[in-house]
Amino acid sequence: MKQFRTLRLNAFDSTQKITTPNGKVMSAKAWANQLQLNYNIAVVFYDTKGKEVHRIDSEFGKDRFEGSMNYVLTKAYLRHQQFLRWRREQARSKSKQQKL
Repeated sequence: MKQFRTLRLNAFDSTQKITTPNGKVMSAKAWANQLQLNYNIAVVFYDTKGKEVHRIDSEFGKDRFEGSMNYVLTKAYLRHQQFLRWRREQARSKSKQQKL
């Protein structure tokens, strides 16, 4: 987590003003609506230029969260547009290594 800058927001708060990664000022609620977040707990990852590169907008466990952080930290999103395909490839690679 130390390698990430994190921000925790209340997606129902229409009074708290925030500055989004693209520099717009709006309420946390308006931003959550703009992002079309469907779950009360959602995680959105951005690159250093403020572009969204991955999101978790569903129920998730520790393994998926750790995988998502690894996907973003290693910039795997540049090679694999779909997180789940990347995860499958990682699992296959790990399985092959264990057989050796």
